[in-house]
Amino acid sequence: MFFKKKKPKIEFFSKVPGIADTYPIIPASKFSPRWMKACKDDYIRTKSFRVPSHLQSCPGIFDLYKHGFIIPLWHDTVIKTEGENEAFGYVHPSEILSEMLEGEPVGTHPYNITKFLPKRPQSIAPIMKFNTPWNVIAPKGMKFLMTAVAYTDTYEFEASTGILDPSYSTELNVQGYWNVKRGEKQLKAGHALAHLIPLTEESYDYEVRDATEHDLKWFEKRTYFQIHGFKVNKALLKNMYNKHFRRN
Repeated sequence: MFFKKKKPKIEFFSKVPGIADTYPIIPASKFSPRWMKACKDDYIRTKSFRVPSHLQSCPGIFDLYKHGFIIPLWHDTVIKTEGENEAFGYVHPSEILSEMLEGEPVGTHPYNITKFLPKRPQSIAPIMKFNTPWNVIAPKGMKFLMTAVAYTDTYEFEASTGILDPSYSTELNVQGYWNVKRGEKQLKAGHALAHLIPLTEESYDYEVRDATEHDLKWFEKRTYFQIHGFKVNKALLKNMYNKHFRRN
């Protein structure tokens, strides 16, 4: 008798109940900027004229959206800026959001971290950080590329690019560039913050859900693993992550 090999699973869980039902992480294939419909309609309209080339036929763009997931903003927010080198301010609908997250929903990094990064002429100097309640549990050894959502309809915020290793940090907080130097701009809940792409050729299943008690227990354990020595033992941390979430 042959048994079908079980696909590895990626699990996204939110520490704030309700978000998985309202603004869940979604496959990138389900994300559709407004221009995509216009492009598809135009392609259908002109196909009979045998147009030699069309954007709809570009695999480099449309195959990008066949991979990975979109991390959405989980609440409305207004960002206020007064110049490229000034600190920014923000307003969100309720202070209870901070209590639910156990931290500020929007923040930045200290200057000693960001001062070496190349300055972008269209962006304010501070690196903006959107903190989310989302975490990811991945198959053993899987890492992710987190990057900006390409070819989106608006570019007020562009996520910076980096590698996420869940065995070291499960949190899906999104760092990036704010491109409105002066004024106020509102981002609505559900706004696409970042594109998260698993670095694997294997097919996989995924699940989006609220956190369980077992999930939350990991944060208590991880705190001890990170602070018990003068340096973080990444090998130990990775081993304990795989053991806790039974990633064999």
